[in-house]
Amino acid sequence: MKFLTLQMITVLCLLVAGFMNITGCGEEMDDPVEAEGAVGRIGDLKIPDTAPGAPQLEIPEGIPTVKSVGYYSDWQLTKPLTGVVPEGKTIFIKVEFSESMKLVVADDKSARPILYRRIGGKLIRFNVADFGAKGEDFVSGDAKPRKTKASFICKYIVQPEDTGEFVFAIGKWSIDLEDNRLPAFYTHKEKLQLGKPLSPTVESVDYYSDWQLTKPLTGTIKSGAAVYTKIVFSEEMEHIVSDGAKARPELYYRIGDRDVRHNMVPYKAKGRHFTHGDTKPLNKQGAYVGKYTVKSTDFGSFTLVVGADSANKEGVKITEAYVHTEALHIPEPPPPTVTLTGMPTGIDNTDMVSVTVRGRGATHYKYSVGAGEACGDYSNPTPIHRRLSVNVSALPDGTVTLCVLGKNLAGVWQTKPTTVQWTRDSSMVPVLPEPIRDIPTVRDNIPETRSVTLPGAQDFSGFVYIPKQLTDAAYYHPYRSRVSPVANASVTALSGSVSGKRIVTDQNGRYLFRNVGGDVLRLRVEKEGFEPKEVLVHRSRPTALSSGVRTNFPEDVQNIPGNILIGHRWPDEARRVLSKITVVYDLLYIDTRGLPNSLKRNIRGQYGHGIVRVLRNTNETTFRVLLVHEIMHAHQHAMVSVDGSGHTSGWTETAEGRAFVVAMRKDRAEVGDHPILDRNPHYMSSPHENAAAFYSLYWLALPHLTRQQAPNRFKWADTWLPR
Repeated sequence: MKFLTLQMITVLCLLVAGFMNITGCGEEMDDPVEAEGAVGRIGDLKIPDTAPGAPQLEIPEGIPTVKSVGYYSDWQLTKPLTGVVPEGKTIFIKVEFSESMKLVVADDKSARPILYRRIGGKLIRFNVADFGAKGEDFVSGDAKPRKTKASFICKYIVQPEDTGEFVFAIGKWSIDLEDNRLPAFYTHKEKLQLGKPLSPTVESVDYYSDWQLTKPLTGTIKSGAAVYTKIVFSEEMEHIVSDGAKARPELYYRIGDRDVRHNMVPYKAKGRHFTHGDTKPLNKQGAYVGKYTVKSTDFGSFTLVVGADSANKEGVKITEAYVHTEALHIPEPPPPTVTLTGMPTGIDNTDMVSVTVRGRGATHYKYSVGAGEACGDYSNPTPIHRRLSVNVSALPDGTVTLCVLGKNLAGVWQTKPTTVQWTRDSSMVPVLPEPIRDIPTVRDNIPETRSVTLPGAQDFSGFVYIPKQLTDAAYYHPYRSRVSPVANASVTALSGSVSGKRIVTDQNGRYLFRNVGGDVLRLRVEKEGFEPKEVLVHRSRPTALSSGVRTNFPEDVQNIPGNILIGHRWPDEARRVLSKITVVYDLLYIDTRGLPNSLKRNIRGQYGHGIVRVLRNTNETTFRVLLVHEIMHAHQHAMVSVDGSGHTSGWTETAEGRAFVVAMRKDRAEVGDHPILDRNPHYMSSPHENAAAFYSLYWLALPHLTRQQAPNRFKWADTWLPR
């Protein structure tokens, strides 16, 4: 007998199976469809671990064979999959046959082709779906033909209980359209490993003083120094660009006892797009570089922390948070020395003493006051932005001594107290308190400051910015960190080796002086429609006003060396107000022409972070009222803290603010509610808003407010802030 037909083989198999009581007829005996959970000889069958070697006999033409098998992580079959596959990951298997195969759509052993996955030694059969299956019709454990019946795709999602090797196999009773079966059971030689994948690790962290990463940085660093941190991971990491908690990798600078989160910027970020607090990838192999400029408020150890949510491209996180063991050191600031203004002098009968306490680097103060010439017991610490107010009416006549100690961020207290004395004489006739006039305004004449000349000469550059115009709801509140470049501005050097030289900013707002000696330049910035401004710019320290004073507004772009922030030219009405009242340092005005219509209903005037903005498309009277209103808020801010720290609402805790609250309450009790000031819920609930609204009407002498309607508030204004 030369040949046996398929029908003859089937009949013969049935006869033998009946004799041996075997139920696997129609399946090859080494294809363990029935073996899963079976016992006896079939259950003990071993499946080859590797693909069969070259056949001993030539495979006749027309007999189907397995051309290729590949593992992929995406259904488009473009991303090959190797190595460890974690729980929840989807494996796609692409199978190519030499012939179109018989397709039997089924969820049982009748499905064709016969496709398996072996997980940890256990064979499990794939269900077979039709061509168009997708979504809920093509799920984990399913297979389907692709474009033809010679190509199939299988899908499997790794389960929590899956461990060990993952191997793809094909039963030899998979047949083509001519009923020819595979020559042998096929086991794919390439394997995947299921289970927990290897986590990425931090391979190295190094500090440098230059952006080229050629000058290692160790030991002590000072305020104003730029620190470039290079972080190298064991593999490419997930990179999410963000300024907040979503930024990945999750990186921090640990400075003293606080963590400062890195912002993550794009790979190609540079210039003003890669600045203080930013980090970006150096390459696609897992290297990053971060930039940080040491602030005057920083002290203690400086090191890098990698958060536990940092993950690789596959989403595998590091095993635990990483804290770099090698740290830089920022020396603690020296003890502060506070100064006092507004205190009594000579012979005085004041019962309520109200003093402004200031001090570079000071965050809190404590005081003692008593009769005699010695300091007594000190009070509890008070934030520096709050005025020192104490009642001395219980003290006897004679010498009164006030002693004040300041504390810095490092918790270091002033070693020797700042002390003032006056003579109390309760027999003096009481007089109205004088308004506070000791806080300088931005209009004060400032003496010339010389630059420090250092050996050698280098280029000196920076940027000129203006706070962003209102463009959408995200910019409702004025910020000093959201800025636009000022092009074609005139920048004139007033000191140093380039004194008298004038240059113009480019389209990015950048200015550049060549071959400059020294570390500091006095510059004057001018442009049509903008308020001229003189500043001291440093190579390595934040920009200061021409007096040398530095502001303390949050997120000020001028904290970055070389940056200058300017505003539009003040209207004439504002100049008259600014000549009379004290405001915060570096107060800027932003003209809001071109405000989007979508915001006109919600925004009229704003003050925040030393910036005044007033809606221009109103009538002239309304514009002037709003302008004075917002400048009054800048004055209130100055009474709390002239350098920009603190908050405007703290004004009601100052002597001036408390006096206004008393006057407001007396007006309402004695005269009744004013239709504008006392019936608007916003003004009623916020005394500092009521004061700003009152002062704008008072300053402009508008008929909407008369002395008879608010006599006590008029008396307050005549005393503290006269026109």
